[in-house]
Parts: sequence; structure tokens; C-alpha cells
Amino acid sequence: MTWNLRGLDIARSLARELVARQPSACTRDRIAIPDPDDYPGEKYLQAFEETLVRLRLWLKGRV
Repeated sequence: MTWNLRGLDIARSLARELVARQPSACTRDRIAIPDPDDYPGEKYLQAFEETLVRLRLWLKGRV
């Protein structure tokens, strides 16, 4: 996926906000979401994207 700088900022902010707002859903369902504090700046977006890929594969196996 290719992002421009503004798109990266928005995507990174949305990913962090999603994790911050839904921590109980992630832990309840045992979904390992990377902690934003462990991935400064752009690095978090890559870690979050990898999590979404794993989640998609997991869901695909359940349907």
C-alpha cells in the first residue's frame, strides 16, 4: 500500500485511536494488538497493518 505523507498521518492516528478506544474487545477476543508506545511514528502503522492481515486470515479461516 502506498501512502502520501498526509495519508500516513491520518492512518497512523486512526489506528492508534481504534486501539485506544477498543482495548477490552481486543483482549477479550485474544487479539494481540501492538502497543502504540512500542512503535514510534510510522513504525506503528506497519505493525498495525500486519495485525490486520493476521486478523483477516484468522477470520477467513472461521467463515
